[in-house]
Amino acid sequence: MMRNKIGQEELDRAEAMLRDGASQREVAATTGISRVTLRRYFPGMGWTFKEGGDFRAMTKAAEARIARAAA
Repeated sequence: MMRNKIGQEELDRAEAMLRDGASQREVAATTGISRVTLRRYFPGMGWTFKEGGDFRAMTKAAEARIARAAA
């Protein structure tokens, strides 16, 4: 299987997004670089599982408040 080479410009963009607080999932979706590759190039960067869970809980609570306010 032939692997695509990742250019330095793509890596720089991914690193900038991670430094700005984006999750690895968000960076992967935006850049097309797999999460496995992101973890290999940028170990320890991105959200932890706890941070992701906290974010999801916060957004669910906000969605519930918006739904109640709209009703």
